[in-house]
Amino acid sequence: VRTNSISGNIVANSSVITITKNSASFVVPGTYSWVCPVGVTTVSAVAIGGGGAGGTNGNRTASGGGGGGLGWKNNISVVAGQTYTVVVGAGGVATAGSGTSNPITSTAGGDSYFINATTVKGGGGGAGVATVQSGISGGAGGTYVGDGGGNGGAGGDCNSNDFIGGGGGAGGYSGA
Repeated sequence: VRTNSISGNIVANSSVITITKNSASFVVPGTYSWVCPVGVTTVSAVAIGGGGAGGTNGNRTASGGGGGGLGWKNNISVVAGQTYTVVVGAGGVATAGSGTSNPITSTAGGDSYFINATTVKGGGGGAGVATVQSGISGGAGGTYVGDGGGNGGAGGDCNSNDFIGGGGGAGGYSGA
C-alpha cells in the first residue's frame, strides 16, 4: 500500500514491518486492517500470491507447485479514517504421506489482495498433484486482478522418476 503521509512501524504476528515514508509493507501471511490516514485520498497497491506446494506419489516422482501471481493497481480511491482489508496469502503446504499407498498431499498458495479480490489481487499458485496410480502434474500459476501484473508460472509435470521444480512467481509493476 503506497500513501502520501505514513511513517513508523507496524507490529504483525510478532514481526516488525518497517514502513518507509509513503509506503506500508505487509509481508507476514494473515489478514490485516489498514486505517487510511488523514490527507490520503488515493493509494497504489501491489499484491503477490503465495506459491503452491509440490506433490509426490512417494515413488521418487514429484511435481512442482505453481508460482504466485502478481497484481497491481494505481490510484485506488480511499477515505481518511476508513478501515480497509489487506490479505497476505501463505505459501502452500505439503503433508508427508507414507509411500506409494499414501502420497504426499499439497495445498495451493493463498491469494493476496487489498480491499477485496476484485480490486487488486495476486492469486495463489496451484498445488502440485500426485496420485498413487499416476496423474503427476504441476500446479497452475496464480492469476492476477488489477491494472496490470502477471500470472505465476506453472509447476513442472513429471513422467518418470524425476523431481520437477515449481513455477516461478510473476513480476512487473509500473507506477509511481
